[in-house]
Amino acid sequence: INRNFTEALNDPNSPEYRSIGANVTKMLEELYRKSSLKDSYRICKVTGLRFGSVQVICNCYIDPTAASEAVTAEQVKTEFATGTNGTKLLGNTYQLRSNSLAVGKVSTLLGFIFKVSIINMN
Repeated sequence: INRNFTEALNDPNSPEYRSIGANVTKMLEELYRKSSLKDSYRICKVTGLRFGSVQVICNCYIDPTAASEAVTAEQVKTEFATGTNGTKLLGNTYQLRSNSLAVGKVSTLLGFIFKVSIINMN
């Protein structure tokens, strides 16, 4: 669906926010569970929606002990690109603009959090 940012998407308790958050979370779950990161992947959680058509901010949790090699931000980005047909379509629902993905890695006591930003989701 093509989607413009509305005021309701500023409110994490609104039905619109919760619907997009749940849909994107489900789609990212399916994407990473089918990827080469499936053994390390734990969960993705949408943590914010921002203006810019719709920009989705989420945290993806990766268990560093579940893989034989360290997972890199580039791997997370590559698997996203592969699972979205070159960063074009997420879950056959959300059109993505090319070069719309940013991935940063943050270490925690529980593993790594990859902060995934999907910018200008239509």
